[in-house]
Amino acid sequence: DRNFKPLPPAKLWCDVEASEESEWIRSTMDASQTDPEAQQWSHVLPGFTSPKVLWSIRNEPDIWNRVRWCVLPHDYINLVLRGAHDDCPPPNISPTTDRGDASGSGLFDTKSGQYNERLISIIDPSGRYEKSIPKILNPLDICGYLS
Repeated sequence: DRNFKPLPPAKLWCDVEASEESEWIRSTMDASQTDPEAQQWSHVLPGFTSPKVLWSIRNEPDIWNRVRWCVLPHDYINLVLRGAHDDCPPPNISPTTDRGDASGSGLFDTKSGQYNERLISIIDPSGRYEKSIPKILNPLDICGYLS
């Protein structure tokens, strides 16, 4: 949330409650086996982050409306180590991640090395999700310094 506190209840990777949302994403992205461009979207599984976000938008809008960032635990730890905390939230700190974890979001386009903007806007037309996802860093990029 805006005070750098995790919002409950957290959905773990093994939670498959978002199966319906996963299927909706796959069908919405037209993931046919004959289109190589669309094939990667046929693998958006319920354990990925994007179906869980869609589930939260649909089923827990009060919690979703409090979301500041949608990050994995170690990305959150990186934020805290760089000085993000409720006593003094620095405005210049933003979340980062690596390509491996970005791929677990279900948004990562392996061809471009970036998130699929179309999919993000389909999941959340309001733009909140787009603003909440971490920037993808290259392997040698520095995410910040310990504070």
